[in-house]
Amino acid sequence: MLLRMFDTVIDLNKKTVLNIWLIIAVLTFFVSLTTYSSDKFIIRRSANFITTFGINNLIGEYSTSSLKALLIFLISYWLLNKLMNRKGFSLSNTFKHTNWYYNVAQRKITGLDVLTNVVLYAIIIIAALLGR
Repeated sequence: MLLRMFDTVIDLNKKTVLNIWLIIAVLTFFVSLTTYSSDKFIIRRSANFITTFGINNLIGEYSTSSLKALLIFLISYWLLNKLMNRKGFSLSNTFKHTNWYYNVAQRKITGLDVLTNVVLYAIIIIAALLGR
């Protein structure tokens, strides 16, 4: 989520930076898969934690289950960025902006930018919650 919130996300447009993050994402995905059934990584919950209540049933039982979210985010980012490139510009960060101009990318922020950012945040949250 932090990668998405800062201006450094524009660096993902560079192939080498994206490849480095993909390597990190594949490693964390591998760690998540190999520790999935290990009792060393199980989350010990209090007796008051009700797994059938609200969002609690979506929360994984293992501390490494959300590590899959980075790979899913990067793949989603790459796909959305390819779609945006067809429109003539790349994805930009709209988090913490108070005006409709993005200084780092040196262009105006559009409604499509806001929509793609909301979609990417939703993908990150869903991937982290459902990353069992």
